[in-house]
Amino acid sequence: MTRFRRLIPIVGAAVVAALTGACAPVTVTSFTERGVQTSRYRTYDWSAVDTAVPGDPRLENNAIFHDYLRGAIDRQLRSRGYEQTALTPDLRVHYHASATQRIYISGSEPAQERCSDCAVQVYDEGTVLIDLVDARTGGLVWRGSAQTDIAGAVADQTRLERTIEHVVTRILNTLPTRGERG
Repeated sequence: MTRFRRLIPIVGAAVVAALTGACAPVTVTSFTERGVQTSRYRTYDWSAVDTAVPGDPRLENNAIFHDYLRGAIDRQLRSRGYEQTALTPDLRVHYHASATQRIYISGSEPAQERCSDCAVQVYDEGTVLIDLVDARTGGLVWRGSAQTDIAGAVADQTRLERTIEHVVTRILNTLPTRGERG
């Protein structure tokens, strides 16, 4: 009975993850320019964005994908106290998205000559990079990026939107709040 009780939370978590469509692991990195005080920036506007997504014809020049990505970035910036304006913004926002097919070989060890239990997995890795640039000087203020497996999301609009929302939230969670020093 004790084993069964220990198993309930694990099975429950797996069921919840399956039902909610939990996203694949996301690798996030960010960079804040040394000496920059993010608290001095209050407004933003968009720079021209290249809508081509290298490596994936399903997303290349896909207006729905880009509109949703841009909307997710807008929502996250507004939730962090930034205001969009076309009149002399403090920051210019630019993003870049790409998709690349990757190969992962599990069970292989570098020291082994042969791999007896190797498994090959091919997956689509999506990358989103968001730059915040000082509109006056053109200098990079902050950069955030994330990579995740997007294979199942590309063909399913609802899952794609959830993945975009999750990835953009994770990226912009690394942006210092307006009250913090960069």
